[in-house]
Amino acid sequence: MYENNSRLQYLESAVAELLRRLADVMRRLAAVEQQPWSGGGGGDGSGGSAESFYLAFPGSSVAGATWTAGAPTAGQSFSSHVYRVSGTGTVDDLGSLTCVNWLPAGLAASKAVIVFPDGKGNYATAGQSCT
Repeated sequence: MYENNSRLQYLESAVAELLRRLADVMRRLAAVEQQPWSGGGGGDGSGGSAESFYLAFPGSSVAGATWTAGAPTAGQSFSSHVYRVSGTGTVDDLGSLTCVNWLPAGLAASKAVIVFPDGKGNYATAGQSCT
């Protein structure tokens, strides 16, 4: 009887361990599924998060800047300082990065551009500020 009880305890222990491992695998899988929408976004186009967005401004200053080589036209690549805005006010300057204007028209001379990482190390335009 003792031997059967020991085997039962071993099986219960093994099943409990398998359930813990399965829960860990499910947690990791959920994290992997979220990667396209989260992650570094550290200037490499790898992703952002639901709590952050990206802005590109002409020049290195946001105050009254204009595009130094003229406003980018539709489909044109351009270099711009990209800023990641996180949470309720953390702003990180990611530096001068390559962006592509996928809007159907040229960009306004001194307006901010909403961009998003394209997963290839660049940023694509999603819209432009109207103010």
